[in-house]
Amino acid sequence: MQRKMSTAAAVLCVSLAGCASWPTQHTTQEGLNALMGKSSQEAFEVLGQPLLTVQATPATTYTWVSAGSGTYEVSTGPGLADNRSEDFQCSCAIKLVAGPDGKLIRSETMGSSGDFLACCYDYMVKLTKYGLSMRKK
Repeated sequence: MQRKMSTAAAVLCVSLAGCASWPTQHTTQEGLNALMGKSSQEAFEVLGQPLLTVQATPATTYTWVSAGSGTYEVSTGPGLADNRSEDFQCSCAIKLVAGPDGKLIRSETMGSSGDFLACCYDYMVKLTKYGLSMRKK
């Protein structure tokens, strides 16, 4: 049984474009770090347009926010009938700060680890891909 689970996990991992590019908070942070010193326009190309832009001399803060809710199954025993549903709500935010020259100088992420994965997954994928592409240059 353990071997079947491991094989299934490996197949899933490969079918989802490889484990090396699987987004984590670490690879997300690498992507954010790779954006530092770049123009805010480059961040827009990676993440899309921010939900909120706040201009306060001498810096401009750009914020991307994601929130959601859903249900997941929790196993409470060996059979499917033993599962129970749990509701969840999540939110996360990514903030990038640009200096007066428009170059990004600081990043911040908000949301717990579970919230970040559940709600910011699309942003995590984009930032992971960006970080990996910058690593190759």
